[in-house]
Amino acid sequence: MKIYKLEVIRGLALQLWDELRATGNVTPEKVFREWEKRTMIDLTGNYGEHRAKEIYARCTHDEPFPTSATDQTGWLQQFFAEYQYFVDEERKALVAML
Repeated sequence: MKIYKLEVIRGLALQLWDELRATGNVTPEKVFREWEKRTMIDLTGNYGEHRAKEIYARCTHDEPFPTSATDQTGWLQQFFAEYQYFVDEERKALVAML
């Protein structure tokens, strides 16, 4: 279930990315906040509130979501790179427990 929720988070972030890439339009603050809220719900379900905040800060480099489309693209690219590293660590930990 833990990996499933991590993949849901990735899928939701990909929706932000796809819309931004396809249209070049800025992601509205409201849309981003909804993604952020859902991401925190799933992370909290996996790790508890304190650890979820740490993971989110790590994956976002504790940077706010930018207001320009170009900067949003870079922010999401950095998010995906760090998030993938985190997910890979989690998978290794789960495999080690088997």
